[in-house]
Amino acid sequence: AGLWLEAACSFWFVSEAGRRQELMLVQMSELLAAHSSLPDDELVPHDDDLTEESR
Repeated sequence: AGLWLEAACSFWFVSEAGRRQELMLVQMSELLAAHSSLPDDELVPHDDDLTEESR
């Protein structure tokens, strides 16, 4: 019984880890897609505003 339980636990752990990794990959690709969809010249004025405020 102990061996079966151990096998079940390790199987659950592996599948759970795989599921979390999948979620992370999805989130990462969504972040990258959102970031790359912004044109560069829209990001630059933002930085200028920030530096002027901090001076």
